[in-house]
Amino acid sequence: MAAISGALSCLLAPVMIIAVVLMMTAWFIAAKEALDLEWLQTIVTVFLGRVALVVVGIALLPVWAAIGAIAALVTDCTIVVEKVAE
Repeated sequence: MAAISGALSCLLAPVMIIAVVLMMTAWFIAAKEALDLEWLQTIVTVFLGRVALVVVGIALLPVWAAIGAIAALVTDCTIVVEKVAE
């Protein structure tokens, strides 16, 4: 099963890279058309938007962790970590 998993990740990695490039291209074109900006302004706007998204995500991580911890306590969840010897 591990061999299939490794082969599958090798096959899907280029597909994911292509998908990200296409997504970013579509994002640039959509922002340029929607905001009616020049290309340099569009690139700066999209990258600043992405940076803002990452900063907000990082700022909210402790909040989501606290919500998850409270949910685990309320539902009496048990987390089991098992080490598999190879």
